[in-house]
Amino acid sequence: GSVRSSSGGSGSSKQLSRLYLRVHSEALEQAAKARNLNISVTQAIAQQFGLTARQDVLLRRVDEIARQQISIDRIEITFRDQFLGRPDMWRLKRQLNDATCYNGQLIERLGVRGVVREISSKNTKVSSGIITPLTKFIFRSRSSHIYILV
Repeated sequence: GSVRSSSGGSGSSKQLSRLYLRVHSEALEQAAKARNLNISVTQAIAQQFGLTARQDVLLRRVDEIARQQISIDRIEITFRDQFLGRPDMWRLKRQLNDATCYNGQLIERLGVRGVVREISSKNTKVSSGIITPLTKFIFRSRSSHIYILV
């Protein structure tokens, strides 16, 4: 499902951000029965997308046509203090296929720990989306140091 939110500050000119998250089937069943549905997200997600407690949001199921519109063309993931070889990158890309992600998200899969730094779709920076087999990955190491000797 998707959660559409606006920033909570008064006088804020921030545009609406769309947050795409995967919802488990049990939650969908509960949502179908409930009139008032409460959704919990982490504090980091709430801050990044300007969500406040008890704020009204619009939830919507994403069908295949909409899924193509929210697919990610390019994602940049940074990692630190670990070695990531080509086979590791390839496995991580396969593991993340069909996953939702957002800027600043911590990814911990297959022993790799990285942070999503930038996401783009149709040559535009976006805040979240769905990774597809066509998504291009950029892996950057934040462990490199440059020493200049004078």
